[in-house]
Amino acid sequence: MLNMERLVKSFKPNEPIFTSELESVYTEFSHASLFRQIDDTVKIGLLKKYVRGVYYLPAASGRCGITTEDVIRKKYLGWDGRIYGTYAGPQITNYFRLTRNSRAMREIVSNNETSRGRKVSINGTACLVKKSKCEITADNVAAYMLVQLFDELSDDASIPVATKGSIMKFIRQNNVSKEQVMEISEHFTARPVKNLQTAGILQQIA
Repeated sequence: MLNMERLVKSFKPNEPIFTSELESVYTEFSHASLFRQIDDTVKIGLLKKYVRGVYYLPAASGRCGITTEDVIRKKYLGWDGRIYGTYAGPQITNYFRLTRNSRAMREIVSNNETSRGRKVSINGTACLVKKSKCEITADNVAAYMLVQLFDELSDDASIPVATKGSIMKFIRQNNVSKEQVMEISEHFTARPVKNLQTAGILQQIA
């Protein structure tokens, strides 16, 4: 079985643990040997399997405290204070209340993805994941979200006054600067900057 002292030191209870992370912690094992150790640890209940390739340390209550949302968040969006991705597509326009499409496939851009776009299924939840245009961090994620939003809009899309107010509130609350927006926009086509200017948003960013 796995060395539990190392496991508990590396991960918190009810935190998604990926096979790749276990490989980084237990470097002394071959791939096949590591899986045998994992299986032995799971059999005695010290480690729980959530779905294929995802495990967790059970909390004292013994109840499963992780969800598919947790797995998606840790794998592609951010975890434990780190940010490395954000939603795109219908999710980003839903976030800013420009659309209301709750059934659309989730689209995610992430530093942890290397492809231009591929479909993955996590515990039955379908996601389209894409490599981020530039590195996403806690410092620039809000600016990235703003640029992503205006990249999703068509050139002639109109934005309601109330939505413009919400966008400006988001910009102020997250201290988004024009410098950040322009720097991130360099990695996109001309569309987001054009749409930001047309909507009168870019001119209001400090």
